[in-house]
Amino acid sequence: IVTRGRNTSPIKFNTRARRARQRKNRRMAATKGSQEGNQEGISTPMRCAILGGGTFAQNTYVPILEGDLWKFSKIAVDAVWSRSEETAKTLSLSMWHNKAEVHFGDAGLDAIIGSDSIEAVFIVLPPRPALEITLRCLRAGKHVLGEKPVGTNVEEIEAAIREHVGMGQWRPIWGIAENYRFEETYEVSLLLLAVVL
Repeated sequence: IVTRGRNTSPIKFNTRARRARQRKNRRMAATKGSQEGNQEGISTPMRCAILGGGTFAQNTYVPILEGDLWKFSKIAVDAVWSRSEETAKTLSLSMWHNKAEVHFGDAGLDAIIGSDSIEAVFIVLPPRPALEITLRCLRAGKHVLGEKPVGTNVEEIEAAIREHVGMGQWRPIWGIAENYRFEETYEVSLLLLAVVL
């Protein structure tokens, strides 16, 4: 576990596992593309769900997911979920490209987590329910991008990290929506530019 820069969150760097996962995903995409008659081997967009229908999801996530990610066929939002039906419908109506199914309440959340067609989720919820829902999604094999903070106390967060790491090399990806993970890349790029210029 390493702590980097201003980010005080523990980040485990495992580049070999990440690269192996990327190679596996490329092989799977090429195989899937050739099976579907796509000679370039381009896979279909990743099918995702947005969990949480508040203002931040509507004003931040929807424009990004409906913009470049949709244009380049990287992401397809197939479902949205909120605790209330009204908020879930509002979130769905705010998307013009993706025709997302509306889910709400406990039954709706269970349907998304149990769905074989949803590959990843964006969790845009308050910290208290977010960590529990994150773990449920990871256990179901779904990739998760969650907002910070991910939980309300250190012990629960550390237990969640241990459980995620314990899922093995091919575990689903659990990402936190934070830019610090790319900070080193920016710093090295600036140094290289300074040398060249």
